[in-house]
Amino acid sequence: MGLWLGPWRSLPAPHLAPRPLLLCRALVESRNQPAASSSSAASLGALVVVLAPTVVLTAQHAAYFLRAALPRTQVGAFSSDNPLSREAWTRVLHDTGRLAAGGGRGGGGGGGSHWVVVATAASFANLLQQRHAVMSQLDLLVRVAGGGGGV
Repeated sequence: MGLWLGPWRSLPAPHLAPRPLLLCRALVESRNQPAASSSSAASLGALVVVLAPTVVLTAQHAAYFLRAALPRTQVGAFSSDNPLSREAWTRVLHDTGRLAAGGGRGGGGGGGSHWVVVATAASFANLLQQRHAVMSQLDLLVRVAGGGGGV
C-alpha cells in the first residue's frame, strides 16, 4: 500500500492507475466544495504531480486521468518526449492560481483550474534542481513504483 509522508504517497506497481486517480479525485472534489471556498487553499486549483517510472507509463497514466474527466482539471504528460519545461510549469502555476500574471508568487493567476502533471521522475527532478519548482507548490505527489502492472 505505501506509507503516508505528509502529502506524498508511494504506491506499489500492481495498483498503478486506480489509486492515484482516487487520491486526485478526492483532492479535486474537496476543492470544488462550496463550503470550502472561504479558505485560501480552496481558492487555489489542486496541483497533483504523479511520477511514473517510464515514458510509456507516463503516457498511460495521463490517458487514464483524461478518461476520468475530473471536473475543471487539466492533465499533462511530461517526459523526454515532452519535457516539463520552466514555461510549462509556469503555466500550471498560473492556471492553479499559484502565480500572478506578472510572474509574482501568490494568488491571482488563473485560479480554480486543477492540474494533474504526470511526469517521469527525471523530468520533475530536473525542474526541482533548476529551482523552477519547489515541493511546497504541490498539493499531492504520487510516485508510481516499478514498471509492472497495467493501466
